[in-house]
Amino acid sequence: MTETPASIEKSKALSPSMATFYFVVSLIINSAGNVLTLVTSAKIHPSFLGSAYWTAAEANLGTALHWNLFWAFLILGMLISVLNAVLVGKFDLKRILGNLIFMVPFSAMIQIFEDFFFG
Repeated sequence: MTETPASIEKSKALSPSMATFYFVVSLIINSAGNVLTLVTSAKIHPSFLGSAYWTAAEANLGTALHWNLFWAFLILGMLISVLNAVLVGKFDLKRILGNLIFMVPFSAMIQIFEDFFFG
């Protein structure tokens, strides 16, 4: 039995529960990786491994303003989302809410992993 292109495309679609599962797993892996780059650059002198530019910038902003990483990542992430809307010239509320839905758990996971790795 041969498969048609439509049936192949349909079989590749993820169910909503699997898409949510992969989203949560990717948030955990991504936030842990970001914090690991911060921890290694803070503990190793000289900093051979460095840190991702955005991660380092947000961590330094949080340090300069005496915020924890949750607020630094959330506020800067949402400011960048609004700036992106201004630069594109179209204020898309759905897109900004989608960024907020991503930034809140991502920022929370960043804070949790920072507390875990820095003790």
